[in-house]
Amino acid sequence: MKRSYHFFVMLGVFFLFQASALSAEIYRWKDKSGRIHYSTSPPSYRVFGVIEVKRNNRWESYSDKNTTFSTHKPIITYTTSSPDEAARSSQPALLPSGQTVVQYHKQDSMIIVDATVNQHLRRPFAVDTGATYTVISLKIAEALLIVPVAPNAPHVTLQTANGRIRVPLINLKSVSIGDLVVPNVMAAVHEFDDTSQISGLLGLNFLNRFQMTVDATKHQLVFRRLDQSSDFTKRDCVAARMAFDRGRILDDDSEQEIAYYKNAISLCPDFIEAYYYLGAIYIHQQHGEEAIALHREILRRQPDEPEAHFRLGVAYMLQRNFQAAQQEFQRALHLDPNHKQAKEYSERLKNQ
Repeated sequence: MKRSYHFFVMLGVFFLFQASALSAEIYRWKDKSGRIHYSTSPPSYRVFGVIEVKRNNRWESYSDKNTTFSTHKPIITYTTSSPDEAARSSQPALLPSGQTVVQYHKQDSMIIVDATVNQHLRRPFAVDTGATYTVISLKIAEALLIVPVAPNAPHVTLQTANGRIRVPLINLKSVSIGDLVVPNVMAAVHEFDDTSQISGLLGLNFLNRFQMTVDATKHQLVFRRLDQSSDFTKRDCVAARMAFDRGRILDDDSEQEIAYYKNAISLCPDFIEAYYYLGAIYIHQQHGEEAIALHREILRRQPDEPEAHFRLGVAYMLQRNFQAAQQEFQRALHLDPNHKQAKEYSERLKNQ
């Protein structure tokens, strides 16, 4: 039995692909700790305060009702209250011990670093704390002989300046900047405008492995790996990918396939693909309780993901909790009004 799934992950990524757009806007906001963040796109997590956007060298309040947020909070800090203010300061930023320092340059309002993909291809990437996923251009994927349109490849939905689009999600063996090497990085593949000087974005699934500090006086990014108590440092996402691939080869809903997906999740807790395939087996085998718990965990990590809400609704139906199921179908439709299955299941419940 072959299964083909497209994973619609609503990302808080607003890509500005033309040079004029890239030079026009920069966003800033404060998190709950009072730390200021700067990004080329609005934050993908909920901000309980004012988001400002810089247009034509003026800061103004930003509001977009179409922006979708998640509650995921990046583990990133800035020592400067403002890059512009720090640049004018004569006092250099104090750098912590056990650090890795990476030089950056600025293109318009973006912070640009040289990143190496799969220990082979070095290209300029923008550092973007507003992007959930790392993004690479189609040209990089082709140069690395990556086939992003392979059968059964998962897809994500990106909110771009030109509307919502679906793009393939692939796995990079590694992404490195300086001497920092991050294995098994999920990345969306989408072509950038020919006028753009960058080849990709470093999103939170890369940046959240570290505490990042900006020293705007020296044009340096200072990275410190999170302590050993963090699951980021304990994970082995390469081994997780291998376990996941073994499960996909079986593709028979067996206990062995389930064990492979569970092993992948234990090795790499953010390995969303493994959650989805495991959840599909639970639903197919009508294991409602397990399916509910699993999809709740997906939503804890990606609360604005319509496909997860839909599947949680199906899991509730297995438990004959039709009220909870309808609520999840409605949440899926709120996030994605074109979700055909959620609409169909919701109508069925209304007509019962």
